[in-house]
Amino acid sequence: MEINAEKGVRGFIKAYDNAEELEKKIDEYFDNTLENECTRSGLALYLGITTKTLKNYENGTQGDDIKFLVERAITRIEAGLEKKLINVRGNPTGTIFALKNVAGWKDNQDVEVKSSGFEIVCNVPRPEEK
Repeated sequence: MEINAEKGVRGFIKAYDNAEELEKKIDEYFDNTLENECTRSGLALYLGITTKTLKNYENGTQGDDIKFLVERAITRIEAGLEKKLINVRGNPTGTIFALKNVAGWKDNQDVEVKSSGFEIVCNVPRPEEK
């Protein structure tokens, strides 16, 4: 396995330390990719990093400036997926799956239980404890 000082292991850049450089690359990605084709993994590949590294950036490992840039980029991807979901023709399952994984969307079900003024009593005899 060859390790290059600029690109790191297997051709992936080790880190973006400069927020301006990262911002330029992120903007290039969105300028050169159709809105409905932008993905988290596509962004990572364009930046020359893994999706794991992108997630680490999103978690703040490279500082707040880089964290903000990555969060904003992921939000742009999410916005494109939302538009795609609104304008979907056919089955929206793939878009919903992507939103759950990219943006943390979840299926929620609210259950409301109301009492109508009576008490439930359970008079089942229990076996004696030994």
